[in-house]
Amino acid sequence: MLVTPTVDGPVLYSATLAADALAVLATGWLCDRFGARVPAVLPGRRREPA
Repeated sequence: MLVTPTVDGPVLYSATLAADALAVLATGWLCDRFGARVPAVLPGRRREPA
């Protein structure tokens, strides 16, 4: 019988926050290194034209 571990809610929540923090740090580093082009090529919300 295969037993799969269960992940408690707060543990999963803190893991996703840690992943988000690492992504923000990486994006900030890329922006410092390559300038304003970085946010233009990253996936995310599209802004509507003004």
